[in-house]
Amino acid sequence: MSHILGVGGCEVAPLRGRHRAIPRSFQGLASVDVGLEELAGLAEIAEMLRVSRSTAARYAERGDFPAPIGRLGRGRIWRRRDVEKWGRLRLPLPKPGRPKKTPKHG
Repeated sequence: MSHILGVGGCEVAPLRGRHRAIPRSFQGLASVDVGLEELAGLAEIAEMLRVSRSTAARYAERGDFPAPIGRLGRGRIWRRRDVEKWGRLRLPLPKPGRPKKTPKHG
């Protein structure tokens, strides 16, 4: 995809026959055609999953967490639907350590 330098330091990238101004900080996202409401950073992930921002950052480092679709000046961004699906399938995470003893019946 070719980019044309636009006004205000933006690149103008053709997306499906139309042009859209894309700030340079969105590098790597020019080929991703999603609305802003579909994106989430760590703060939004923390809110979505009802955890602290530090816990959201730990989740993002897990091997089974969705891959980010890009990076902005404030950090990585993900598709909301990918994170929501991960949360439905994986949360709550099992507690570390030994499992609790189950009472014996008999």
